[in-house]
Amino acid sequence: GQATLDLYEQLYLTAALRNDGSSSYSANNRRSWFPKASVAWEFTKALGQGSAVTYGKLRVAYGEAGQEPSPYLTSSTYQSNVPLSGITQGTGNLPVQNGLPGLATSIVKGADDLRPERSKEFEGGIDLGLIRDKADLSFTYYHTVTDDVILLQPVAPSTGFFRNASNAAKFRNAGAEVSLNIRPITSTNFAWDIGLQWGKNKSRVLDLGGSEFVVFDPNSTTPQAVAQLGEEVGVFRDFGFVRCGVSANGQDAVIQGVDLATVCAGQPTGALYLDADGLPVGDDAPRIIGNPNPDWTGSVRTGFRFHRFSLSGLLDIRHGGDIYNGTRGALWSYGTHKDTELRGTQVVLGRDAAPGIAPGPTVGPGAGVATTLDENYFRNVVACPFTGISESCIEDGGFVKLREISVGYTLDYPWVQRALGFSSIDLRLAGRNLVTWTDYEGYDPETNLGGAIQASRGIDYFLMPQSRSFLLSVTLNR
Repeated sequence: GQATLDLYEQLYLTAALRNDGSSSYSANNRRSWFPKASVAWEFTKALGQGSAVTYGKLRVAYGEAGQEPSPYLTSSTYQSNVPLSGITQGTGNLPVQNGLPGLATSIVKGADDLRPERSKEFEGGIDLGLIRDKADLSFTYYHTVTDDVILLQPVAPSTGFFRNASNAAKFRNAGAEVSLNIRPITSTNFAWDIGLQWGKNKSRVLDLGGSEFVVFDPNSTTPQAVAQLGEEVGVFRDFGFVRCGVSANGQDAVIQGVDLATVCAGQPTGALYLDADGLPVGDDAPRIIGNPNPDWTGSVRTGFRFHRFSLSGLLDIRHGGDIYNGTRGALWSYGTHKDTELRGTQVVLGRDAAPGIAPGPTVGPGAGVATTLDENYFRNVVACPFTGISESCIEDGGFVKLREISVGYTLDYPWVQRALGFSSIDLRLAGRNLVTWTDYEGYDPETNLGGAIQASRGIDYFLMPQSRSFLLSVTLNR
């Protein structure tokens, strides 16, 4: 049910209580209650309009919502596509063989008790109409805490399973969104409008029910997208190179006969340790090696109208966010990536740019020592899918995309009505995903191996880019 109250045509109050249900929860948790409330005040009706601010509204809201889990998490199921052994180069043993059907138990044990994920969100903001509606500005801040997050936690293999779904986590999301729309020209025959949007979101893992980290996709091995205490949701956890301030200190802690604390004394955090041959050394302790979440996102759109012609465009922007470029690492190993044309080149790692290892401070006996970009380097040092060290394939996934350009023309002549019986006909030609500006070395920084159904993102392994498309549309208006 929902109740609303309007006071003096400027103060608006809303309260609601919703009861939702789903069969994907356990039998004793099929239905739950979710409240919400909001207050909005159009303060310009009380304070009066000015020449700069013609409309103003303050708003505050609180609400709770539930997230429905994937089906069958409360049941122990049989599947035909469960790998019975490790997958190598896209091949592995499945229950279905030579066209003969087969089933195997799922690696996920059916949950005995599964409750809804409950998100509690506070939101506040302001909406302004500016300069006699020549522009409008909107700002929103939100803070969300989600309890009872459903994750697949590891269980002892002796149970016959590897994972068990449970309400084990608590996440926090906080961020802000800003939008500005400007209409510099609005006349009968000519109009121009500009829209700017910006948003920033930061998540944090607050609790994992006693675990340090939980892997989102148990079938993914390199790198693993995880929820780890104190980190953002979905960060990459895997192996990297030995680095100062990142790898463990102490005699023999990571390298036999080496005390990293002594070698790294006075050196910046992240300095790369190089062995006597001038090559990096792998760290046996897994750690956070990347974060696929962007620092911020934004968009810029604009539209022109001149008589019956119209033209519009949209730019999408993502700043920051890492991507694991496993395709590049595999092609390094195969010797087919363009980078491998550098074979035989002498470089000093840290000083010179080299595939998979960016310039930066170095320590160790190999600092300043020249090494050769040869088969050993491309196959055994930076070929991340096969060496077990994913750090060399982590890249910046930021981009600017020309998302769409469209051109339109409206036929609203008298003969259209007389001859065809329509008041007008709109013709539109549009192109999508036309150009991408990015430092990412792969095809497309928006691809993702996990697809839309998995929580992991930012993993690229022999994926196709988003398609460039063109659309011609005809709209008949009565």
